[in-house]
Amino acid sequence: MTHPDEKAFQEILEDFASFANSESYDNYERNYKVATLKKLGQVLTKEALDSPDFPQPLQKAINNELSVLNNLTHFITTDDFRKYLKRVSPDRLRDLLYDLLYGEADLAERINTFKREVDADYAELIEEGKHISLGLISILMAARFPEEYIMYRWSPLKEACELLGVNPPTGNNGVKYRRTMKFIRQVQPKLSEALGRDADLVDVHSLFWYGYSGSGYVKQGSKVREHEEDILSMEQLDLLLEITEKPRARNLVLYGPPGTGKTYCARRFAEEFLSNQQPDPEQISEFSEFVTFHQSFAYEEFVEGLRPRVNQDGGVSYEVQDGVFKRICKRAKDDPENNYLLVIDEVNRANIAKVFGELITLLEDDKRLGQEHEIQVKLPYSQDTFGVPRNLLIIGTMNTADRSIALLDLALRRRFTFVEFRPDPTLLGTVADINLETLLTRLNQRVAALMDRDHQIGHSYFLELKDIADLRFTWYHHVVPLLQEYFYNDGERLRAVLGTRFVREVEVDPSTQKALGELYEVEINRYEVVELDNDDFVAALQSLISQE
Repeated sequence: MTHPDEKAFQEILEDFASFANSESYDNYERNYKVATLKKLGQVLTKEALDSPDFPQPLQKAINNELSVLNNLTHFITTDDFRKYLKRVSPDRLRDLLYDLLYGEADLAERINTFKREVDADYAELIEEGKHISLGLISILMAARFPEEYIMYRWSPLKEACELLGVNPPTGNNGVKYRRTMKFIRQVQPKLSEALGRDADLVDVHSLFWYGYSGSGYVKQGSKVREHEEDILSMEQLDLLLEITEKPRARNLVLYGPPGTGKTYCARRFAEEFLSNQQPDPEQISEFSEFVTFHQSFAYEEFVEGLRPRVNQDGGVSYEVQDGVFKRICKRAKDDPENNYLLVIDEVNRANIAKVFGELITLLEDDKRLGQEHEIQVKLPYSQDTFGVPRNLLIIGTMNTADRSIALLDLALRRRFTFVEFRPDPTLLGTVADINLETLLTRLNQRVAALMDRDHQIGHSYFLELKDIADLRFTWYHHVVPLLQEYFYNDGERLRAVLGTRFVREVEVDPSTQKALGELYEVEINRYEVVELDNDDFVAALQSLISQE
């Protein structure tokens, strides 16, 4: 990595210093990071790893700091790691953490080995294709040795390097992190000078996040203001919290076109809905479950079913195994003082009648345990008597572009309260003189006119775009493929939506027509999407916006 542009670096340092020396910095940016690293660091000492009750303290610390970790990494990353901690053997986990934190090998080698081994465990214990992120690994290291390692996240680091005219670190995970630390050591003393005090690695981490466009803060001169929710407005969140207080509203479905923030909202709602739980309000994962429906999802996975088990003599026997719905119902029933939450993503992609079976009736508020018309049934495999507790809230999400609500199982429609999520162009700004709010509005006006409102494009596709390169990538790799799916084999309507500059008619030369003979249909118009660069791309978008 090269040395940063000194003039640009100094401007950023001075701007950040005015914030870092204010009361807001400690309250909103620094203190929560320090506290989280301390709590995690205490359960990663050698004494903690050697303790007989390991890894329970680590599991508890991860659960308690879940909201912070979701902010510093990603909720999917932390969810996967929590599952891993519950399923991996203590000895295996202990050995891996020892090698990562206290091993004698090179730093890059320790990181790569830890990632490779945990990824292999994920495939066996959680799901094929899952992996642990370098960001989460760096948090474990920074928690144990906060003076040696920094919490890593690629997006703000890359953006900071671009602002400073520095090549971002490259290489495999371990090498990339080692090179990052080398760059950090150049930044740290200069930050100390700007702050007028010794800057630690949490300060450096905050410096990178301060100017990052995707962070919770954006710069305004030398001041800082908190970002509004980009996908989810507080009005939406308040509406959902209000709905859950109404009678017959223990089952919700958030529906709308793709990219409108339904799954994100369900996650944020879970945090708010369960945030005041007692006795341990921060252990949200203990009170919630998250599942994604798909075409093959069955009753046996959702409620209960028989699973094969290989005996010591090699024989196979079958035992009843609880599904995700039955498990969380049990927990809620045993703990009536607290609320529990089940989030079902893509609820419309499964065969509802097969997944819920005879339990669909039990979901109704008045038929739950302890209610006026309580109903309990005997389950077919275990023969257990089963009912749905009152303190379980169920939230489903559905993409209306996949399947219309009109086609949704009528039994589900009658038992759920539906909340629509629509595209909100007002959340978007301007990139390279392209007004994204107007662009999305124009696109959706045309899509709705040719199809319906269920197939509009969500605003999240256009969030956090920094420059024309980001916009072009989003356009050609997200928006255009989505519209091509909508207007499959209908180039004329695709052209009507995207405009003549992005979709052109293809001329087939006479020799090709002759070679194809009777197979060639002369009356069919053929179209293709044009890949535009730079000024042509901007001009085409401006033409679409102005509806020329």
